[in-house]
Amino acid sequence: MACGRTLLLSHLAALLSIGTVPVLSLLAPPPVAPPARAIELRGQTFFLEPPTKVRLRNYRWQRGAGGAEVFITLDLPTGAGVSLGGLTVQQIRGVEAALEGGIRRAHAFIGRPRARGAELPVSVEASEDARLVAVRFPEPVPPGTQVTVAFPIGINPAADLYMFTVAALPAGPGPVSQPVGVVRMSVFTPW
Repeated sequence: MACGRTLLLSHLAALLSIGTVPVLSLLAPPPVAPPARAIELRGQTFFLEPPTKVRLRNYRWQRGAGGAEVFITLDLPTGAGVSLGGLTVQQIRGVEAALEGGIRRAHAFIGRPRARGAELPVSVEASEDARLVAVRFPEPVPPGTQVTVAFPIGINPAADLYMFTVAALPAGPGPVSQPVGVVRMSVFTPW
C-alpha cells in the first residue's frame, strides 16, 4: 500500500514540475460566478434554472369533509435567474372541478402549509369550467423561495383520484411557461 502511495506522489510531483501554474490552477476551486440573469430572447422571458419541485397537500382526505383546503407548494431554485411571476394549475383528472370552491378565496404565502411565512399578494383567474387556474403574483417571488398557494375549497369533492399539471411563469415580458410537474390528490369515501 505504501508503495502505491509513493508511486502516486512521484507521479503528482512529476506533473507539478512540468508546468506548475497551469496544473495548480486546475486544482484550485473555480472563481465565484456573478449572479445569473434571466434569459430574454425576442421579447420573451425564460428561467435559467426552472423549478422542478412541486407538492400538493390536502389534510382532509374524505369525500364531503368540511374545512378542506388544497395547498400547492413550489420551490423556486436560487439559480432561477428570474423571479416567479405566476403559475398555472390544470386539472387533468377527476370527476368534478376540485379547486372550484377555493378560487375566489385563494391566497399565497412564503413557506409551506405548516410553516407559514409572510403572506403574498395574489390574483387568481379560472376557466369557465374551473379546471384551469392562473395565479399571478403582483410582487414577483424572488429565486430561492418556497411559495405556497392555498385554495380553501370548503368541502372536498366526490371520491376520486384528482390530478393536476403545474407550470411556472417567470416574471418579465412575454413569460414562457415552464412545466414543473404533475401532482395528485386522493379523495376517499368514508368507511
